[in-house]
Amino acid sequence: MLKKILLPVLLFLTAGVCFAEELVSLKYLLRETNTDYTADWDRGFITVGGGNKEVKIVLNYPYIKSGNKLIRVDTPPFVNGANVFLSQRTFDEITKVLGEVKQRPAETALLPTAVPTSSKAVSIPVSAATATAAVNTAAADEIRIVEETVKKSGKKKKEGPFIIIIDPGHGGNDPGAIGPAGLYEKDVVLDVGLKLREQLKKNKDLKILMTREKDIFIPLKDRAEFANKNKADLFISIHCNAARNRGVQGTRSYIYSRTASSREAAEAAKFENSRGGSFDMLLSDLKKGAFEYLSIESAGYIQSSLVKKLKLKWLPTERAPFYVLAKTAMPSVLVECAFISNKEEEKKLADEQFRSSVALGIYTGVLDYLERVL
Repeated sequence: MLKKILLPVLLFLTAGVCFAEELVSLKYLLRETNTDYTADWDRGFITVGGGNKEVKIVLNYPYIKSGNKLIRVDTPPFVNGANVFLSQRTFDEITKVLGEVKQRPAETALLPTAVPTSSKAVSIPVSAATATAAVNTAAADEIRIVEETVKKSGKKKKEGPFIIIIDPGHGGNDPGAIGPAGLYEKDVVLDVGLKLREQLKKNKDLKILMTREKDIFIPLKDRAEFANKNKADLFISIHCNAARNRGVQGTRSYIYSRTASSREAAEAAKFENSRGGSFDMLLSDLKKGAFEYLSIESAGYIQSSLVKKLKLKWLPTERAPFYVLAKTAMPSVLVECAFISNKEEEKKLADEQFRSSVALGIYTGVLDYLERVL
């Protein structure tokens, strides 16, 4: 009887917490800050202000961008009909960048949380944790929110070369996954890594380093420290996927998260971390937060390019607590080229021409990523 009484009460209280959130319209923000905006609706970008006081708002994503600084917000900005709404915290963060605003009257700007009703309706997460967990989107929507090309007048290129670390997984006494016909993951990914290096070296603006160039075992800790010591701008760890179900096929990419986005992602991270030991996830969360956006970008471009090049099944980008992704202080992605546990894909991975195509697919994805962020 008590349970029957408490359940409705708890549901009511939960609903109250979710729907009592204060929201501010974009129109109100513009009025209070005396600014204007431009929008790229196809990519989900809204730019408010200008010059040194400019903020980029990314729809349905829990960050705003000011210069080179990413600022996490609680509830992602969203569209409801003809209006754009921001959380009170997002409003406060934007006004810090844009400068002083008028004192907000108590009776204005605050609206009850509304569910989008437009044809492009999106779900509204009530917390950043909920928002950042949702990476498993349809292929057509796979990380398509990308940084628009910045006008030359406001763009400052990075001094020195853009440093990319290629990390062929496993090696030496660690064979990685082994295919039904006996193919070793460590051999496949080393060959792909070397071929990728040759492709990337064609670009004089890039400096390419590898965690290993031959069949030797490199501890996960040393791989991450190597990338950090060299102040890399992008870390790409190359692997072959494996599953208990030998029928599973496709290509997939991973980015870091303390919590795995699926059981398969958790198992993949557990397998890859088996030689790396434990690490402080909370500290890793704090360090990786600044690179989350660009990690998603790089993963999306690389995977899209691989799928087009290899004609393999597209599998959604996942999140998992991989050691090398957690401990690298830069945007990082782990690429699972194909399933070595599948007979058909193992046969492809054993083919040198196919491995060249894998390298070319990653290469093209990296160039697409660099075109957006440099």
